[in-house]
Formats: sequence, C-alpha cells, structure tokens
Amino acid sequence: LFNWRVLLNLIAAIGVFIGLVWLTFRWLEYHTNHGQEIPVPNIVNKSVYDAVKILEDTGLDYEVDSATYNPKYRPLQVLKVWPYPGSRVKDGRAIQIMVNPKGWAPVAIPDVINKYSGLAFQRIDQVGLKVGDTIFEPSIQKDAVLRILFKGNVIKPGSLLPRFSVIDVVIGSGPMRNI
Repeated sequence: LFNWRVLLNLIAAIGVFIGLVWLTFRWLEYHTNHGQEIPVPNIVNKSVYDAVKILEDTGLDYEVDSATYNPKYRPLQVLKVWPYPGSRVKDGRAIQIMVNPKGWAPVAIPDVINKYSGLAFQRIDQVGLKVGDTIFEPSIQKDAVLRILFKGNVIKPGSLLPRFSVIDVVIGSGPMRNI
C-alpha cells in the first residue's frame, strides 16, 4: 500500500475523478443555460387574455385551468399563478394559471319524475338547483312530482342547467273530489 507506484496510481485516479466531476459540472452549466432565467410576471387579477399575451411576449408557455366559479371575482380573471410571480424560471417553462370560469358549471336535472316530493326536493337541492314555485295539480299521484319547469317550459331529466338555477315543480295533489 505504501509503494510509490500504488500511491502514484491512487493520486492519478483521484485527479481523473476530480477532473471528470469538474467537466460534468461545466457541461451542465452550458447545457441547462445556467444563469439565463426569466422572472415570472405578475398576472394575478388580470384578464386571462391579457395574461396569455404577457406570457407569450415574455417567452413562457402556459397551462390554463379553471377553478370553481366564484361570483366575488370577475369571469375569466386570473386567481393564482404557479410558480409565483417574481420567481425565476427558464425560457419555455410552462406557467400554470388558475382562472375563474365564465359562470357556474352546468348540472343535470335529476330523474325525480313520479317520485315523492320530499325526496325530489332533496335530490334537486343536492345537485345545486333551487326550487322556486311549487304548483299543485289534480292527479291520482298524490305528492308525486309530475313535471319540472324552467322559465315556464317543461324540461326533461338529464337536461343541463346552470348551477343555482331556479326551477318550478308541478306536484300531484290527489284526485279531485266529487267525481
């Protein structure tokens, strides 16, 4: 182990290892464009169209995603950006933009025709619709939902309406007396 040839080979191996590590780091700096970063612009609270134009001018890619609709914010307003504004990223990096959608997501009318009205009101409330008028109509089906109306028109189960829309429900009041 203490022979001069062994020590010379050991020093040469350590020198080659250090040289390879140094060359690897120099190559990585060149290959990854080290030091060539772009600050993420502050596009929060701007329109999505303005935000996209700013990001394209800066040379950054983007991915637009929408959150659940919040009426406190304007439609198509940028709510969040990731990475955060002011962060430094490489050219071509995809910036994720969270946007307030144009309106409530549409929901499907549940199939409550010929069902008990108490159950129907629960199912309608669960999907996010509101019951406006309750209209009673003579029918042999007492307390059963006969039709669902939206703005005076009959709608079928499965039809899509904006969330929190107000619908009217026609309920059977039982058979008429004195028939």
